[in-house]
Amino acid sequence: MVNDNRELQNPFRKMNLKKLNVLIPTFFLVVSIFFIFIKFYALIFGIYTGVWILLAVFSSIFMILNFIFRKKDELRIKLLTIFTSTAIIILSIEIILRLFGVGTSGLEQRNGVYNFEIIKEFHVWKKNDSHLLITDEYKYIRTTNSLGLSDIEHPLEKQKGESLVIGLGDSFTEGDGAHADSTWLKFLEHFTSKNKQKQYRYMNAGVCGSDPVYQYHLLEQKLLVYQPDIVILNIGFDIDDIIFRGGFERFEKKGFVYNRNIDFFCATSFIFRLFLHNILDYNYLNMSEERHSLEAQKALQITKQTLLKFKNLAQKQKFQFLVVFYPGKEEIINNQYQYWDEIMKFSNQEKIHTLNLLNYFVNKEKINRANIYNYYWLRDGHPKAKGYEAYGRAVFEKLEEIEVKGNCKFK
Repeated sequence: MVNDNRELQNPFRKMNLKKLNVLIPTFFLVVSIFFIFIKFYALIFGIYTGVWILLAVFSSIFMILNFIFRKKDELRIKLLTIFTSTAIIILSIEIILRLFGVGTSGLEQRNGVYNFEIIKEFHVWKKNDSHLLITDEYKYIRTTNSLGLSDIEHPLEKQKGESLVIGLGDSFTEGDGAHADSTWLKFLEHFTSKNKQKQYRYMNAGVCGSDPVYQYHLLEQKLLVYQPDIVILNIGFDIDDIIFRGGFERFEKKGFVYNRNIDFFCATSFIFRLFLHNILDYNYLNMSEERHSLEAQKALQITKQTLLKFKNLAQKQKFQFLVVFYPGKEEIINNQYQYWDEIMKFSNQEKIHTLNLLNYFVNKEKINRANIYNYYWLRDGHPKAKGYEAYGRAVFEKLEEIEVKGNCKFK
């Protein structure tokens, strides 16, 4: 009788097990898709989004295996046991790598998101809003105007005798790493305030992560109505941005940019990323050094073309145009630009005003390996207020050499 009862109970247990084999992976699949949808709806690929994607994939494979081998219990159980164990190990490693920050990109370390690029018409912040410039070393808030720029609301009309100076650039112009009153444009404003014969107004059109192509488009489409007298373009960490986004053709392909199919796999799996970067020795753009060098040459040509467009626009709109080449910390220590010597030579040949900020920092400000962290943050690559002060002073001295509209000079 006991044996008969056990035989009657076994089908019931098998039925429960089969139900669980369907219900559990279905639950994980639904939850995973829910979290994935939330992230993609917000256009965010967070550090843990890849874990949810892997969980959804593993849950789907589990359900498929369970269905295919539903009539072969012994084989099905073995396969599902092996697969489940493997999936748990992979997910555990993925989570551990994330927890310890192994292989995380700079953007992930700072903002918790992968650097998938979304091409929009204008690379600006949300209009009339606020955002934080934050790392583990500093935290500064910015408030944006109706253009999505970290600045006040500027009037369209200039006062009599007033000259407008527009600073275009990326985070180094927006002033990442310092208070809003300590950007290089604010220091430039301070230096020029001693000139009682001329009134200057400054517009900060710097946006973190921008590049010369975006900046030209912003100037041409949005800022010319303010009738600038001087436009200062700042170039530094732009080559990789242009490699990733391309030139002006980017505006014809708005939306997510997947320059390489490999990007999605790197965003999803830290194990794959670890293999790619440490075994194959690919860089943070997920490129071999050989390919990166070729793409960098293309980006340099795009930069030259963009500078010519700036030059022609300056002549047409009758404003003075200055290009400032700023260095990173390693470039100061090595006293050598990685890319910009060629572009500066090209600019001089085209009679475009340039400022070699590396030369100024090293030879005039005497910034070197011993004192560089008085000017730059230790872990982050941005300047401190003292660095922006030196930046503004260099621009001020350069502008003293350049005539502004009306034959007036900075003095």
